[in-house]
Amino acid sequence: MIKKIILIFVITRLALFFFPWVFRIFFSETHIYQYFFDYLVEAWNYWDAPHFLYVAQNWYTNQGDPANFIVFLPFYPILVSGLMLVIKIPTLAGIVTSCLAFLLAIPILYKLSRNFMTSTESFRSIWFLMIFPTALFLSAPYSESTYLLLWSIAFLTAFQRKWFIAGIATGLAVITRNFGILIVPALLIEWYLSKKRGEIDLFLFIYPSARMSFTSELS
Repeated sequence: MIKKIILIFVITRLALFFFPWVFRIFFSETHIYQYFFDYLVEAWNYWDAPHFLYVAQNWYTNQGDPANFIVFLPFYPILVSGLMLVIKIPTLAGIVTSCLAFLLAIPILYKLSRNFMTSTESFRSIWFLMIFPTALFLSAPYSESTYLLLWSIAFLTAFQRKWFIAGIATGLAVITRNFGILIVPALLIEWYLSKKRGEIDLFLFIYPSARMSFTSELS
């Protein structure tokens, strides 16, 4: 089932990237030909993408308009910056980072959903996620797919009683998207309702998540 899901991911991502390029060449009013690579870099560097990519290249600043980029939290730009050591073009590095995060999130989401659904229902939920129109944002140079990956890890490992890993994933989610902090009360409720809850588990969850959040605020 996981192999089938990954195959669908590859097919849907190829369609997402290639179909607009072909449509632009043959069906747009201008009929302007553009190499696929050039189109990819130009077409996907819109909305919040330039801000994330600016932080990945230059980090934060307190001068000019880039001073407002502090609202774009650091974990995703850090990942993009690391990949830029290999892929020198920022937009392409951002796309690859997002696609890899989405690809890693898919089997984890599948395993997570199996706690509540049948195998068929879990497969359908992942399928609908991949083909839903707004899923394009999970492949764009935004932090959504990274957050989805961390959210999935946090909840799956919490259900598996691996609280330290859940705490690390939660902490990273908090420094990826502002509303990552909402994972904390949800998993605290999960800990409280657990029949085998223990204070050490609570500490293992709270310490890494709080430490990462606090470190991010200081930086």
